Amino acid sequence: MAKEGYKTGGYRISDIYQGSYSSLTPKSEYVTAGSLGITTDPRSANILKEVSEKLSMGVKQIELATVSPETFDSIPKQYFKEVNRMAKLTGINVSLHGPVMDVAGMSQQGFSETSREAAERKVAETLLRSHELNPDGNITVNFHSAEGIPGSQFLPPSERVLPSEEEKEGRKYKRMIAVEKETGRLIPLETEKKYYPGKEKIEEKMLTPEKSIGMLNDTKWDNSLSLLIQ
Repeated sequence: MAKEGYKTGGYRISDIYQGSYSSLTPKSEYVTAGSLGITTDPRSANILKEVSEKLSMGVKQIELATVSPETFDSIPKQYFKEVNRMAKLTGINVSLHGPVMDVAGMSQQGFSETSREAAERKVAETLLRSHELNPDGNITVNFHSAEGIPGSQFLPPSERVLPSEEEKEGRKYKRMIAVEKETGRLIPLETEKKYYPGKEKIEEKMLTPEKSIGMLNDTKWDNSLSLLIQ
């Protein structure tokens, strides 16, 4: 396609993308190896070997990927101290990726206070152990706030019925995950159409997750009262 553009069939077609620079003739845009970061093998507890190998690549940022709780627990305390010594000698920055877990105590089966307390203890243990990587300063420790749990989804503006009104009230849910307080059970609530017989025709109503959770609460309350009365 000609750079200045040409006409065909009554339309003018021009280049809209000039491309990036060529790797054979780089300009000022380049990335040094020292500015890149790399992680250790999450399957290995031998972080000394992993860090040593990564140092030979010339990187300056290394994250200890202890994503597996079993791997993290099997790393000796002395290894963290030795990594700190290596970091001081080479001038690299070390961070830690904590064990992957849901820190709120959620699982596929729902919420559990026991799971939440266990996650809290694991987070505290991870922070205490990571202190050995830099006893004289601070270190970045990364945790996932949620892992493997279905999340809520919001309606995009194109699917809203009255975008101007809904924007005043905030985002609208397309799919909401509710948690039953007594049992911790997860309840998915999705936007769906409901049909009700009318006098002249069948009426169609949109049941949103917000309305569904209100109906669930009312039903739960009515059932509790009925059991109490009986």
